[in-house]
Amino acid sequence: DGHGGVYRAIKRSGMIEGLRAKGIDVLYYCQVDNPLVFMSDPTFIGHHLLADAQMSVKVVEKTEASEKVGLVVENDGKVQCLEYSDISDELQAQTADDGGLLYRAGNIAVHVYDINFFEEMAEAHLPLHLANKKIKALAPGDAIPSDVDAIKFETFVFDALPLADRVVVQLADRMFEFAPVKNREGSDSASTSRTALSERAKAWLPLIDASIDCGDHQIEFSSKIVSGPQDLSYRKQQIQQGHQQLICSCGNKLVTLA
Repeated sequence: DGHGGVYRAIKRSGMIEGLRAKGIDVLYYCQVDNPLVFMSDPTFIGHHLLADAQMSVKVVEKTEASEKVGLVVENDGKVQCLEYSDISDELQAQTADDGGLLYRAGNIAVHVYDINFFEEMAEAHLPLHLANKKIKALAPGDAIPSDVDAIKFETFVFDALPLADRVVVQLADRMFEFAPVKNREGSDSASTSRTALSERAKAWLPLIDASIDCGDHQIEFSSKIVSGPQDLSYRKQQIQQGHQQLICSCGNKLVTLA
């Protein structure tokens, strides 16, 4: 039933009751294969709480009209997300007075929820979307299944946005927070995402030591140690430059960061 089925799945699993028992009333959600995602971003959660929002969403500015991300818009006073496959090419290509895209708030599928609102969405009648899929099927007389075209009905998690009375939309920096893996090669592939991870790490290096120079080498900070640049300020003495790598000492252990 698409990623919109997460509401019912979490409700039916009993997890909502378990979270409440632990005193948890805010949920942080991400569904895209995006190694740059800033999980539990305190700034995003803070904006959500200050606004007493029921659901919040992060966006990045679209750089190309053809980019396959949903568009977050306001319609009749309600925030909603339009799936890119439901929008005409002409509409996506419209430009604003500043020369940028008129509809530029690209959804990166990062949300914060009030737990009560999340639970309510388990009973909501979210709209159905058509999706063309390849599925395995057996034709009469065949012994081996083959790929056939099929139509699947799906619900989308972001269709809960217009059902919320209070929504926060936060603009994220693409360089630091969005490098999805959607394709085997080319744009939005594992290769481009790996490069983006390295470029972000290099941008954070001056927070440790401005003299560190990694040249053309790709580097990466372990998410177990560094979730964001704020974590580097108190780790300056723990990180040193080794042979083509950075090393962090944690207690009596050395952890290779790149």
